[in-house]
Amino acid sequence: MAEVGALCAAKGPAVVVAAGVGGVGKSALVSCLARDLAPGYPDGRLFTSVSEGGGPLGSGAVLARFLRALGVPVGEIPDDLASLAALYRTKLTSRKPLLGLEGVATSCRRSSARRAEIRKALSAYLGR
Repeated sequence: MAEVGALCAAKGPAVVVAAGVGGVGKSALVSCLARDLAPGYPDGRLFTSVSEGGGPLGSGAVLARFLRALGVPVGEIPDDLASLAALYRTKLTSRKPLLGLEGVATSCRRSSARRAEIRKALSAYLGR
C-alpha cells in the first residue's frame, strides 16, 4: 500500500491496476486505497464499472457519467466521443480527482476494440 501511495503522490496522474481472478478482493483493495489516498485528491473520487447488465459500457457512457458527477448538466453533455473527451479534459484542468474503473481487465480480454475504447477513456483522464 505504501508503494502505491508513493506512486500516486508523485507529480502528475498515475495509473494503478489491480488484477486477479474474481473474488480475491481487488475491489476491496482499491476501496481501501481510495480511502487512504483521499486527502491527496481534494476534488473527490470518480468511480464506475465499465460494464453494465452483462455487457460493456462504452467510453462515451463512462465519460458522460463522470461529467455528470463533475456537475455538468445533462443537457450540456455532448453526444460524440471526441467532444466528451475534450469537455472531460477541460473539467479536469484545475481538478485532481481519484479515478476508479471497475472491470477493465475482463472487458479488455473480450475484445481488441474494447481495449482501444479503454485507452481512449484513460487518455482523456490523463490529458493526452
